[in-house]
Amino acid sequence: MKAEWLFDARRIPDEVMNYLRRIAVQAIEEKHYSPELVADLLGISRSSIYDWLNWYRNGGKEDLDTRKAPGVPWVITPDMDEWLKETIIHSTPEDHGYDTVLWTLRGCRKTPFPKNYAVAPSNNAYSSALFVVRSLKILRSMSRIEAT
Repeated sequence: MKAEWLFDARRIPDEVMNYLRRIAVQAIEEKHYSPELVADLLGISRSSIYDWLNWYRNGGKEDLDTRKAPGVPWVITPDMDEWLKETIIHSTPEDHGYDTVLWTLRGCRKTPFPKNYAVAPSNNAYSSALFVVRSLKILRSMSRIEAT
């Protein structure tokens, strides 16, 4: 079994990568090894080594740690999320003029969203709400079965 991360630095686990950055910077700053030598020894690009040095010199050791990307900001507000879940829990698609009793992603997307919200939820928001509601229903039914 070969570890894929040994051949592709993008696959190195965060904890290992944080440690490698610290070792590389320490070798250059304290032992005075050349960045090119450290890059060659670790199998990391020279430009990455120089990036790490800049991070360390500008922000200290903490700046060498892997940071999670912030991601896209949420468009759906807690109020919108609550409305969506309440609609799915307390009504059926039939209540909204559809000829089915089960909520589906397509049915959710077609349900009129209140006009006082500036944006309609995405498919992911609907999928998430459906998942939460279905999970709650399963847990409730399991607790009823256990009670008998």
